[in-house]
Amino acid sequence: MRKQIISLALAILVLSFFACDLTIPSAIEIKGTPEIRFGANLDIGDLLKDMVDGLFDNFSGSGDGPKFIKCTNTDINTFIIYSVVLEQPIVGDEFNNLSEAVNLLGGSHSTPASIDLISGVTPIEIPSIDFSEFLGGFSFADFKANMYISGSSIVNALTVELDINGEKISRKGNKSSGLKNVVEYSETNLPEGIEIPFTFDGNEITIVPRVYIEADTVINSAMLSNPTILIEIAIWLPLVLTADNDGAKFEFPNLFSGSDLFGRESPEDPNPVGDIVEWLSLEIKLSGTNPFTNAKLVVESKPAGQTPIVIETPFGGNSLNFKIDESDMEKINSSYPFIPEISLRFDQGGKLSLPRSFKATEFAFIARLGFKIDL
Repeated sequence: MRKQIISLALAILVLSFFACDLTIPSAIEIKGTPEIRFGANLDIGDLLKDMVDGLFDNFSGSGDGPKFIKCTNTDINTFIIYSVVLEQPIVGDEFNNLSEAVNLLGGSHSTPASIDLISGVTPIEIPSIDFSEFLGGFSFADFKANMYISGSSIVNALTVELDINGEKISRKGNKSSGLKNVVEYSETNLPEGIEIPFTFDGNEITIVPRVYIEADTVINSAMLSNPTILIEIAIWLPLVLTADNDGAKFEFPNLFSGSDLFGRESPEDPNPVGDIVEWLSLEIKLSGTNPFTNAKLVVESKPAGQTPIVIETPFGGNSLNFKIDESDMEKINSSYPFIPEISLRFDQGGKLSLPRSFKATEFAFIARLGFKIDL
């Protein structure tokens, strides 16, 4: 009906302009490249929220840990993985022997050899972070970790050794994190603590603590009163990831609800857009700093029993560009359904950052039209 009305209107227009002795055309061809731009405020961060939260499904989110704490004032989506490694009074035969020596020597004692006070305790396990559903081939880039040792005054004389997946780290100090009962964290860095070298690749972490006093450490009687120790660990984890190899992939959540992008309901349905559009492109401008480097946008459709359609566009500047050229449009017209799966593919060393505020601020549709209307 739409084409019939257009044809009638154009026929009347042609008749009014042409004299009767001229040849009236039998068809009119229309070509052009219209462009539509409009502002937007689409929060892509909201679309990614379930994905980001799902990374930490294995964590309790409450109690002594392990748990993750959301950071509310960072530019990049950032979390703290927190765990109490050890919290208990210092008791046992070795401590009793030390107390007797201090009392015997009149209030202070220099240890002739190292003394184990706590060892052989149950290991702490920090669950793995599985981001394979949306991310593949990446490693965390900007994480760091602190240890915190606090308690009674005896802490100043203690050394803490952590065996982390077989790698032993020994540290001294007296710092508390203040994170034990925190659910959301408003600062933009970890609480000051005792920095530890750390290898974090998202796999499960096992931590075994040992507490001892080094040789030649002076212990006084005040340190022996109600001795307690709290050992905590906190990993600062911004969602900044580096591609381990070429082809590392970040998949956007499904934006098209499993339906053909052009509204077709069966293979026999014509493509109403393909009838008049030779090529089209969609440009999405993003707010803030470019969150992707060394990446290209990949749009794939995989209809059952048919050759997949793959469209690749280099990522440029601070925008996502999705272009369907003439050859791609021909493939789409002969393929059903066309359900785009959108991902970003990275070269080795490319970086992916997930900002907390991640918005599309402008959409631009550009299309090359070319269609003929029979009169």
